[in-house]
This record gives sequence, structure tokens and C-alpha cells, in this order.
Amino acid sequence: WLAQQQMVELPGARAGGVAPFEAVACNFMGPYEVKGMCGIRRRYKVWVAVYTCFSSRYSILLATPGYDAETFITTHLRFCNTYAPRTLVQVDPGPNLVAAAERPDWQEVVKAAGYGDTEWRITPKGSPWRHGQVERSMGMAKTSLHRLLGGHTFSGDFHQLEALLKWVSWLLNSRPIATHSMTEWDFHLITPNDIVLGRAA
Repeated sequence: WLAQQQMVELPGARAGGVAPFEAVACNFMGPYEVKGMCGIRRRYKVWVAVYTCFSSRYSILLATPGYDAETFITTHLRFCNTYAPRTLVQVDPGPNLVAAAERPDWQEVVKAAGYGDTEWRITPKGSPWRHGQVERSMGMAKTSLHRLLGGHTFSGDFHQLEALLKWVSWLLNSRPIATHSMTEWDFHLITPNDIVLGRAA
């Protein structure tokens, strides 16, 4: 009995009772090289901010032309202005994300955008399992990108990358995460798109 694995209770944001996008996790993946809009020969690096909703498992991929704190704040405001205001954002202890979340002027930025009550929760170092949901979304996104590109390196511009990320996001959010059974032989697969967009038949 002493060798049995000890399981802890899930946090409230993971156990249920939270509306979509009230509690999300965020991380970066990349970089990817894209063409410059003015000069074709000029290329620069672009990262992808990955947001994953705790309750609906919905994933959002946003192209980000930088890995600094100011660019992350701008990207986060893009996310805030598209989806409902969230009460919790969980990030890993990466130096750039931590700097963005703990900047002295961050409260002024979110106040100006109307989201001043957001709680930033930074996962402790050495505990990657607490950030596992968004890490899994990143792994699936990388696999989908590799398949859509046919194993080749991305060679488009920023807007083409954004369009490709929208396609990947749709594929991720079309995966089944639960079933709704009416009878033994009649059931419906539930996807994150069904939960967020109400597309369930």
C-alpha cells in the first residue's frame, strides 16, 4: 500500500464550474522564420503564443513577432479583445513571460483595456505537470504544422503564418474530448468547437 501513487485534488479551474476562457494557460512555441512584408530577402523570427482554456480545452494560436515582454502584452491584449475576460492566466516560470506578468506598469495596461481583475499564476519551477495541458496543445500544434507543411520548413510571410495557425487551431479544436450518449448505439462526439461555438448536432 505504501507504493501506491498519491493523487491530489484538481484545482478549481480544472475541476469544473468555470465558464470558457475564465481560466486559461499560456505558453510560447517556436520560433518560425517568415518573410518580411517589404523585402522578400529579409526574414525575421516569429513565435506563437498558445492559449488553452481549462474548462473547454479550446486552443488559440496567435503569431507574435517577438519574445519580449512588451510584445507579449500586445499579444495578450489581442486575445483579451477577442474572447471573454478571464479571471486566471497561468504561465510557466519562463523569464520573458514572468517579466511581462510582473511589470510595474502591467496593471495600468490591463486597466486601460478593461481587464484589471485578472489573476496571474506562475507555476513553480520543476513542476512541468502543472502546465501539462498547454504543453500537450503545443505538441499537437507542432505535429499538425509539420503534416500540413508536408515536412518542409515554413517559407511564407506573417499573414500566411497566421492563416496557417487558424487552420491548425481548427484541427486541434475538432478533436473529440467527450461523448454524449443517448442510447447504447446512438452517441455524439463532443469537441471543443461544440462547447465554444455551439456546433453540436
